[in-house]
Amino acid sequence: MKNLLLFCLLGGALQAAGQASPLPVDSASGRVTYRGVVPVPNETADVVFERARVFAKTSLMPPVINEKKKTVTGVWERPVGSGRLIRYELGVVVADGSYQYKLSDFESKAAPGPAPAPGTEAASPAPAASTPLEQVLQNPASYKAGKPTPAFVAYRTTVHKTVQLAIADLQRRLKPGPRGR
Repeated sequence: MKNLLLFCLLGGALQAAGQASPLPVDSASGRVTYRGVVPVPNETADVVFERARVFAKTSLMPPVINEKKKTVTGVWERPVGSGRLIRYELGVVVADGSYQYKLSDFESKAAPGPAPAPGTEAASPAPAASTPLEQVLQNPASYKAGKPTPAFVAYRTTVHKTVQLAIADLQRRLKPGPRGR
């Protein structure tokens, strides 16, 4: 009996692990949110903020730059394949020796061109519509028998990897030296 119970618990844990999303969900808001604090040793807030300002002007739509608070915010949009874009709000707060970033308010959006990714068709009511990512994640068409479809797992993973690459790009562009500029 103990072995059967252990087998059932282990099986349930493995099944749950297979369904776990790589996307971080903020416990307070229930929204997909990426956050981080990045140390920039021996750098003043003014120096790091100048790099953040250049980054915002060249990458965000529209950039909102607050010199006094040393913050930059704006919308960042990245392709995730299969005719989909992921759009999100990026905020950066700079301090002496570090900066914080927050990516939130994610939307899935049809890009001009090919059809949407498999498993996400029903999430986009119109070709140009933006849909909050949380709605896409809860789309019943993306699940079969309570489990995410392989196409949906691939989409979710692609979104996560795309955001990780965007964070790496932000960090590269805010770090000291010629590669940060």
